[in-house]
Amino acid sequence: MASITTYLTVQQVAARLGISKATIWRWKAAGTFPAAFKLSAGSTRWRLADIEEWENTLQVGLMSDLPDLSDSIWLRTAA
Repeated sequence: MASITTYLTVQQVAARLGISKATIWRWKAAGTFPAAFKLSAGSTRWRLADIEEWENTLQVGLMSDLPDLSDSIWLRTAA
Protein backbone atom coordinates (compact mmCIF):
# COMPACT_ATOMS: atom_id res chain seq x y z
CA MET A 1 0.00 0.00 0.00
CA ALA A 2 1.39 3.40 -0.96
CA SER A 3 1.89 5.98 1.76
CA ILE A 4 0.30 9.40 1.49
CA THR A 5 2.67 12.35 1.41
CA THR A 6 1.44 15.43 3.24
CA TYR A 7 2.58 18.83 1.98
CA LEU A 8 2.42 22.03 4.02
CA THR A 9 2.10 25.64 2.90
CA VAL A 10 4.43 28.30 4.26
CA GLN A 11 1.56 29.46 6.47
CA GLN A 12 1.13 25.97 7.91
CA VAL A 13 4.86 25.55 8.53
CA ALA A 14 5.05 28.97 10.21
CA ALA A 15 2.10 28.14 12.46
CA ARG A 16 3.59 24.74 13.34
CA LEU A 17 6.90 26.31 14.37
CA GLY A 18 5.47 29.48 15.91
CA ILE A 19 7.55 31.74 13.67
CA SER A 20 6.90 34.20 10.86
CA LYS A 21 6.70 33.29 7.20
CA ALA A 22 9.60 35.67 6.58
CA THR A 23 11.78 33.60 8.93
CA ILE A 24 11.04 30.45 6.93
CA TRP A 25 12.02 32.18 3.69
CA ARG A 26 15.24 33.48 5.32
CA TRP A 27 16.14 30.02 6.62
CA LYS A 28 15.38 28.52 3.20
CA ALA A 29 17.59 31.11 1.46
CA ALA A 30 20.37 30.44 3.98
CA GLY A 31 20.13 26.70 3.36
CA THR A 32 19.35 25.89 6.99
CA PHE A 33 15.80 24.68 6.37
CA PRO A 34 14.45 21.66 4.49
CA ALA A 35 14.10 21.97 0.74
CA ALA A 36 10.76 23.12 -0.59
CA PHE A 37 8.88 21.87 -3.61
CA LYS A 38 7.69 24.33 -6.24
CA LEU A 39 4.39 22.85 -7.42
CA SER A 40 3.60 25.76 -9.73
CA ALA A 41 4.12 29.52 -9.93
CA GLY A 42 3.24 30.87 -6.49
CA SER A 43 2.78 27.41 -4.99
CA THR A 44 5.61 26.25 -2.74
CA ARG A 45 5.17 23.38 -0.30
CA TRP A 46 7.23 21.45 2.24
CA ARG A 47 6.84 17.74 2.95
CA LEU A 48 5.63 17.18 6.49
CA ALA A 49 8.08 14.27 6.84
CA ASP A 50 11.00 16.60 5.98
CA ILE A 51 9.84 19.17 8.55
CA GLU A 52 9.48 16.47 11.21
CA GLU A 53 12.94 15.12 10.43
CA TRP A 54 14.40 18.64 10.65
CA GLU A 55 12.60 19.24 13.98
CA ASN A 56 14.20 16.08 15.36
CA THR A 57 17.65 17.52 14.65
CA LEU A 58 17.02 20.66 16.70
CA GLN A 59 18.79 20.91 20.00
CA VAL A 60 16.54 21.59 22.95
CA GLY A 61 17.91 22.87 26.23
CA LEU A 62 16.54 23.30 29.69
CA MET A 63 16.81 26.38 31.86
CA SER A 64 19.04 24.31 34.15
CA ASP A 65 21.51 24.00 31.25
CA LEU A 66 22.10 27.76 31.19
CA PRO A 67 25.16 29.19 32.93
CA ASP A 68 24.72 30.69 36.38
CA LEU A 69 24.35 34.43 35.87
CA SER A 70 23.75 35.35 39.51
CA ASP A 71 27.01 37.34 39.61
CA SER A 72 26.22 39.16 36.39
CA ILE A 73 26.41 42.93 36.53
CA TRP A 74 23.14 42.99 34.59
CA LEU A 75 21.29 41.29 37.42
CA ARG A 76 22.64 43.41 40.26
CA THR A 77 20.41 46.04 41.78
CA ALA A 78 21.50 49.30 43.32
CA ALA A 79 22.00 49.07 47.08
